[in-house]
Amino acid sequence: VGSEMCIRDRNYAVYISNSTGVLSGTSAATPVFASMLAAINAVRLQRKLSPLGYVNERLYKLLGSPAFRDVLLGAQGAVEECPDGFPAIKGYDLPTACGTPLFDELFKALVVD
Repeated sequence: VGSEMCIRDRNYAVYISNSTGVLSGTSAATPVFASMLAAINAVRLQRKLSPLGYVNERLYKLLGSPAFRDVLLGAQGAVEECPDGFPAIKGYDLPTACGTPLFDELFKALVVD
């Protein structure tokens, strides 16, 4: 199972239950992308457009566009079925999927119908 994109997932400053700390991993990166989609949906609703809903199809159509920076270096760890791991390559790949979203361009692409 792959992801849909690659978002920085280390060292987010957080405030939880009256204390500050640092959070890393999917628990840090997922809310970052969710907030991007929430901001886009807010503008869509202001413009009397429907919310994005299931966004994956729209994201895949943006592959190779300015909305994503393709990640070309790195690899996901090796497993028995794939001892060399899964390398990042040009275009869609398992470790980095669509790439890193660039909010300004993603916004321009998704705030219209």
